[in-house]
Amino acid sequence: MAILKLKSETAAYPGKVVVKMGMMPRIPQPEMEGFGLHRYEWQGAHQGVQIYKIKWAGPEKELMSKGS
Repeated sequence: MAILKLKSETAAYPGKVVVKMGMMPRIPQPEMEGFGLHRYEWQGAHQGVQIYKIKWAGPEKELMSKGS
């Protein structure tokens, strides 16, 4: 029997849970993006999405762009 992992939890973000996107019947529009520092030019941009250099949560987060 296969075990399906529905969420992730990490000590790096206490109190936060990452829900696997495949669990949703429709994928919601992104609200923020992490790892913007490593973004490729060919990646599409989403209107109104905040882009963070690396982390999107926690005290170390650094905003690159507020979205347009």
